[in-house]
Amino acid sequence: HRALGGERLLRCRDDVVADDVDSCTCEAAGHVGAHPAETDHSQLHIGQVATGALGLASRLVATSRDLDRDVAGAASAHQRLLGSLHGLTDTQARSASLLPGWTIGHVITHLARNADSLVRMIDGASRGEVVSQYDSAEARELDINLGADRSADELVSDVSASIESLERCWAATTTEAWAGSGRNRSGLVAISDLPFLRWRETDVHHVDLGLSYTPADWPSDYVRLELVRMEMQFHARAPMGLTTMPALALAQP
Repeated sequence: HRALGGERLLRCRDDVVADDVDSCTCEAAGHVGAHPAETDHSQLHIGQVATGALGLASRLVATSRDLDRDVAGAASAHQRLLGSLHGLTDTQARSASLLPGWTIGHVITHLARNADSLVRMIDGASRGEVVSQYDSAEARELDINLGADRSADELVSDVSASIESLERCWAATTTEAWAGSGRNRSGLVAISDLPFLRWRETDVHHVDLGLSYTPADWPSDYVRLELVRMEMQFHARAPMGLTTMPALALAQP
C-alpha cells in the first residue's frame, strides 16, 4: 500500500485526457497533472512482449474468480465515492479539482460518462460487436464540459444513476459477452477487464476530487493488483532500455 501512496513513490493514474481505460502511467505521488497518454501502450505490450511462458495479453484474461473480485472491488469503490460526495455543495462542485483545468464537477461528470461508456461497450459485446467507448474524443470532451457546471445535486444524481446502470449491466452480462472486446483510443480492450479498469478509474479519480480521499485510503487488494500490472509493464519496457520496477515497491506485501 505504501508503495503507491507514499511520498516520492509511484502512483498509477488513468490518462484523463485520452480516457484510455486500459492504460496507466506512473508518476510521483505528489504530481497531480494530466499528461499525454502512450496511445500505443496496449498494442506495444500485447503480442510483442512475453513474460515467462505467457504473454501480457493472456496474463490479463480474467478468470471467473478474478471477474467476481473485480466487480466487487469496483462496487466498493463506487460506494466510497458516493460516500465522499454526500453533502457536496454547489461551491465545492465549482471549485478546482487536483486535475489542472478541471473542477470537481468535471471529474464527477467524467466518472458518470465513463460508466456509460463501459455499458456501451458491454452492450455491443452482447450483440457480438466490437463497439467504441465513445463516438469520438471530441464528443467525450464536449459531454464532460457540458455537464461540469451543473448543481451539486444534479452531479451526484447523475453519477449515482450511471453507477447503478453499470452495476445492473454487469449483473446481466452473459459469459459470451464477457469473452468479447470493446475498443478505446488505444485499441481493443477485453470486456472481462472492464471491472478492474473501472475500479482503478473510480479510486484514482476519487483522489483527484481533492476532497478527503487520498492514495493512502486505497484498499490493499487494489494496490496489490495494481502493482502486479505495473510490474508486468516495467518488465515489458525492459527491452527498450527503460527502468525496472523499484525494489521498494516490489517489497510491499
